[in-house]
Amino acid sequence: MKKVLIFLPLLFFTNLVHAETIKIYSSPQDAAILGPLSSSWGSAREALVGIEADQIGRGIDSHVHIYNGEYQIVRSFYFFDTTPIPENALITSAKLGVNVTVVHNDDNNAYAYMGVYETSKTPSSPVTVNDFGSCGESISSAKLDINTVGTGQFAEFHLNSQGLSFVTKNGYTSFCIREGHDAANIPISNNQTYTYSGLRMKSADNVSTSLDPYLEITYEVPETNRFPLYTQTVSAYPSIAETTSWASVPLAGGTAGVYCPTIGACGCAITSTVMLARSYGVTTGIDGTDVNPKNFNDWLTTHNGYKGAGDLDFSQGMKYFGIEENGVQK
Repeated sequence: MKKVLIFLPLLFFTNLVHAETIKIYSSPQDAAILGPLSSSWGSAREALVGIEADQIGRGIDSHVHIYNGEYQIVRSFYFFDTTPIPENALITSAKLGVNVTVVHNDDNNAYAYMGVYETSKTPSSPVTVNDFGSCGESISSAKLDINTVGTGQFAEFHLNSQGLSFVTKNGYTSFCIREGHDAANIPISNNQTYTYSGLRMKSADNVSTSLDPYLEITYEVPETNRFPLYTQTVSAYPSIAETTSWASVPLAGGTAGVYCPTIGACGCAITSTVMLARSYGVTTGIDGTDVNPKNFNDWLTTHNGYKGAGDLDFSQGMKYFGIEENGVQK
């Protein structure tokens, strides 16, 4: 019967991570660009150049409207310094929040929504009218129904997988906000003198940072420093060369029997103990050797560290790591 040794919980054989959440406020370069007035919806929407870049502290808009037969579209741009996110982070969720001061929903149809989009504009230079056409076409967030938005509170756009992929770990992350008629290329209804659909939001020019636009990001980072992964068989953990050096070494000097001839076959207990020791910073054994399954096995073999048919004597094994309890070496 094959012997199976079980020592530590399975968490030591998984990729251990911890989650962190960071809130990053928008750069003061955030702005809205007013598109040209035109009696043609297509001309208003497809314009590459606007007529004004609004960066004043009263707020910034994203909306579409028609007034006396002329359409106009306004798009807003935001820039977040996301360099604090570690390079090895896995971004799991993010939301862009804006504090709303004015809500208009005169059209109130399926296109009365707001969305986040990628933009090629960066904060390396001020937003100008020439950036009007740099707002992307593919939505990077869930659609936010204008009917659900209230004034004096934050509206939050939850990024989708595409939006998460646009978050930059080594620079600025740039987004723009478009109203639904603009995004879907559907003209707003011309059913009254003035029809308006969209939001006005506070910009980063406000006195209180707490009201500024923000990007809140949740990410996971591996606990590589705390829980180094070692395997008893040949693998990349910690390396092919190192695991090859011990996988075929006889366990307990060959006394463990035919079912457990090597570390690779039944060395899970000693390998797990090595990982536990290294997670506490113990990287050198009491004999000056590197703490790894081969050296631990060699020491156990010559210091009565095994009992029975290759069973690890944990109390004796702790002496290899120089562990003491109440000042007494174990």
